[in-house]
Amino acid sequence: MKKIGILREEKQPVDNRAPLTPEDCKKIIEKYNYKIYVQHSQERCFSDAEYKAAGAEIQENLFECDIILGVKEVPIHYLIPGKRYMFFSHTHKKQAHNLKLIQSFIDLKIEMIDYECLTNSEGERLVAFGYWAGIVGAFNCLWMITKNNSKKDIGRIYKDGYQNIQKMLSNIDIKNAKIVVTGTGRVASGVVEILNKANIREVSPIDFLENEYTKPVFTQLSTKEIYTPRIPTQEYSREEFYEKPQLYRSIFEPYIHKSNVLINAMFWDHKAPKLFTMKEMKKNEFNLEYIADITCDIAPESSVPSTVRPTTIENPVFGYLPLREKVIEPFMRNAIDIMAIPNLPSELPREASTDFSSKLTEYVFPVLFDKENEMIKGATITKNGKLTEAFLYLESFVYEDEFRAAHIK
Repeated sequence: MKKIGILREEKQPVDNRAPLTPEDCKKIIEKYNYKIYVQHSQERCFSDAEYKAAGAEIQENLFECDIILGVKEVPIHYLIPGKRYMFFSHTHKKQAHNLKLIQSFIDLKIEMIDYECLTNSEGERLVAFGYWAGIVGAFNCLWMITKNNSKKDIGRIYKDGYQNIQKMLSNIDIKNAKIVVTGTGRVASGVVEILNKANIREVSPIDFLENEYTKPVFTQLSTKEIYTPRIPTQEYSREEFYEKPQLYRSIFEPYIHKSNVLINAMFWDHKAPKLFTMKEMKKNEFNLEYIADITCDIAPESSVPSTVRPTTIENPVFGYLPLREKVIEPFMRNAIDIMAIPNLPSELPREASTDFSSKLTEYVFPVLFDKENEMIKGATITKNGKLTEAFLYLESFVYEDEFRAAHIK
């Protein structure tokens, strides 16, 4: 009988989402005859009692589990050697702040499956919190602008609930904001939903650049409108861009001159060009006043060079002075206000977890223990003390100095 473990989230600040809902635990137990063990948590959006009612057991010890599920990164000192894990490790983009984490996967011979890398044959992600990140991120962007414009707090989703969002949006004050949204995926769909609920008019990219508007407008950009081949004689190819983004350059510059709000909702490959550079940010023509960086990749490995640190749900914004490359308090004159919350869906934990869990149950659990399954193999970053073939590009990142000497003969 296979045993599934569900971790208590330990990374600070503690995340209140769950990889599986009690309802889906019940389905999995009944369909596959698996045992599910859940660590006690007072912060999780579903109670211990709900899991017990669904047939799971509340248990601290997960040592005998065949796979252990979490949401955010597991602190290194909580990792169990030789185990199989599945969570968002935030390592496959060479995130410097998690270098020791991926090195620990190798040292401890952990088989690490990353949710972010679970894709179908077209390369589309199968399980994600992205839609809800877009919902919350776009709302927080409008909150940020209103807070600066009128010093009024329209409310926050995590305090007032999604059911009151229309009431909160009726109080926004964003003047004649010109908003550019990057991306066309799940995250961007959540962003567009909020902008529509706020009755902000959508215009085409061409109209956005060529016309003047006295009321708020937004435009949505696909990768074709943001990047172009470095070789002028070649045409944009979506397939080539996603396979070899280093062959492309950014053509985003007209939008940083024309817009004053950026909502960055596009997945960014570390091999792709940045949307814009710090040098461009220092020019007089740089017009952005607000950046809601939902992608939340931290510089220097980021598409937005001013996202130098994450923010929190309680303190969602920092100010940034490009000329001095300095972080200051938010809502100060001449500064760009930046929101970069890495756990946005935690503001709507039950809704976000329910959506995520249903996709995990539908797409992943049927093949979870088929180790030859291409989807599972393609999302497995480390195994048996080594990087897997799909992630050998991380070698130069992972194997450094003493670690390199100890692991490469």
